[in-house]
Amino acid sequence: MAGPLAGLHILVTRPEAQAEGLVAAIEAEDGIALRFPTLAILPPRSPERLEEALAALPGCELAIFTSANAVYGIADPLAALGGWPQGVRVVAVGAATARALQSIGVPVDLQPPADDERSEALLGLPALQDVDDQQILIVHGEGGRELLAETLTERGARVMLAESYRRALPPDAHLAPVRARLEAGQIDVITTTSNASLTNLFELLGKAGRESLLSTRLLVVSPRGAELAVKLGFHHPPIIATGAADAAVVAALVEWRAGAAADTPNRTRGPVMTDKTRDQAQPDKEPPKQPPAPAAKKPAAPAAPPPAKPAAGGGGALGGLALLVALAAAGGAGFLGYQWYQGRAAQQQQVADIDARIAAALQKGAADTSSAVAKLQSELDAARSELAAQAQRAADAQAGKLKDMGDKVEGLVLGQRGLLAEVEAAKTAAAKGDLNALTLSEVSYLLRVADHKLHFEADPAGALEALQVAEQRLAAANELAFAGVQKMLAENIATVRGVKLPDYAGIAHRIIELEGRVDVLAVKPDIQVENLKARVKPQLDSAVPEGEAPWYERMAENAWNQVKDIVVIRHERTHTQPLMTPKESFFLHQNLRLNLEAMRLALLRDDAVAYQESAQLVVAWLGQYFDQSDADVQQLTKDVQALAAVQLKPYVPDIHGTVKAFGEILSRRQPVRSATVTDEQRAGAVTGEASQ
Repeated sequence: MAGPLAGLHILVTRPEAQAEGLVAAIEAEDGIALRFPTLAILPPRSPERLEEALAALPGCELAIFTSANAVYGIADPLAALGGWPQGVRVVAVGAATARALQSIGVPVDLQPPADDERSEALLGLPALQDVDDQQILIVHGEGGRELLAETLTERGARVMLAESYRRALPPDAHLAPVRARLEAGQIDVITTTSNASLTNLFELLGKAGRESLLSTRLLVVSPRGAELAVKLGFHHPPIIATGAADAAVVAALVEWRAGAAADTPNRTRGPVMTDKTRDQAQPDKEPPKQPPAPAAKKPAAPAAPPPAKPAAGGGGALGGLALLVALAAAGGAGFLGYQWYQGRAAQQQQVADIDARIAAALQKGAADTSSAVAKLQSELDAARSELAAQAQRAADAQAGKLKDMGDKVEGLVLGQRGLLAEVEAAKTAAAKGDLNALTLSEVSYLLRVADHKLHFEADPAGALEALQVAEQRLAAANELAFAGVQKMLAENIATVRGVKLPDYAGIAHRIIELEGRVDVLAVKPDIQVENLKARVKPQLDSAVPEGEAPWYERMAENAWNQVKDIVVIRHERTHTQPLMTPKESFFLHQNLRLNLEAMRLALLRDDAVAYQESAQLVVAWLGQYFDQSDADVQQLTKDVQALAAVQLKPYVPDIHGTVKAFGEILSRRQPVRSATVTDEQRAGAVTGEASQ
């Protein structure tokens, strides 16, 4: 006995790797399945984002998979992470998705009823009603529906989206055989299990095969697919299966073929007949078309008796009245039909106008985005050039510092030679009886050490210690000639105590740490919606315009004019994404990082002005482009402002005047001798100093 789909030629448009199950199910019912994949399943464009989302799984309460393809797309990265984390419940949109999850070792906790595998049914599950403050990951394909994300966000969930695959046109589609079969009427039904497969089929066949495509019966798996079929212009109402599963598709085909759904508006009113079945079914349709037998009229043929003639006249009047009523009803029906046609035409025109406006807005948005990207690219190139110039200036400044250091070293060597000469002179003077010669020589040495540590080693603590010892030695000498130098020393010590040089290495490491936090900063969500309130102003004149168009068209046009400028449609989620492309967001973060790097380079070359300017640029950039309500943005702003408050060039006192004054007084002083110094004592003093 032949199956319910015997002789039916059915085109299967599923991807090559997923068509075998449906083909086998059709052939099991004696149908003739023709493979023509209109989709190619490819990896996502940004696999690193998928890996980041999967890495965040342990912090989620739920993970929702919208298709089997979404499951297969995470198999390898999930295995690399060590498998599915404990405590995260899994939701599958249908039976095929559940089987795919089980095949990679992921247990399924929830799924909608088998007779309704749609997002709407999934959202009806009790577990998805109270999701306030729950972290939910939705794994789907690129460009998929946003109903799940939007509804769960409205219910209070924190939704993350992960794209595990993308759909594309198959690169090697064999169009000629399918187009020839469609034109010859050799395909009875086309099955499409997603809107993407239907759209690709429409695009692949092109204008040449479009008419034969639209004349062929279509099967879809959701009301959204039926709406798309009507919009594309299919001549017959589509068959609507209860889901995308193989069994649901075959059941819909069998039910349609059997004519069981004749009274259901969403289904066809009978099977499409092949040549063989059409010939067999034709006799069943002929009897209603046969005219009634003439014998049925013969009983009324004899003439009525003469008294019946007035009744015949009355019947004629009633017939005329009935004719008038019928004509009026026909006229009213025609008028209503005309009004309906006019309203439908006006509606189609409005839809076309809206589509045109949307296309123009998208085109303008694309142009604005390209302009913004070009501007950011220009700013990034300028920042790189500035960084290169700053690096060159830093190298030149470093070379200058090295030269200065060399000069200082040379001066230090000469100073040490002079100091040795002074020590020898002090020893000679002490040998001759000068009691303070060696003490004053030590003071001179300590003053030179303090000057060296301040201006050569940048060591205020060492300089302070040397100055304090010099002050003690000079006080021990107790010579009135050095009273002014003692006062200068006291002032130098007080000033050096207040010197605090910045920790250059610590600040540089701090800036590097700030650069590492740039990627997590949130960009302003309304960065491209400037002066929104000025644009949202409804028209004050609400009168219906005059014209030749019907009143309902003019009223609809007036309503559209009132609404179009005050409605702004935006999707808000917990983790709000900016109204910009990922490329623009990348440039914003990269520019901020470059400004921080310029700040560090200015620090390393000891350029206080450039350091302050770079810090101000970072703070301004954060305020202009990044979300100030975000805690990370606020903290980074505070940290940069704290670094900007550091003084790279604090005041360092110059004790060279003290050193010079001491040397001048030392060169003019007279030796201080004891009144009873003998030659033996002088010789002993020299010997004792030598032994020290």
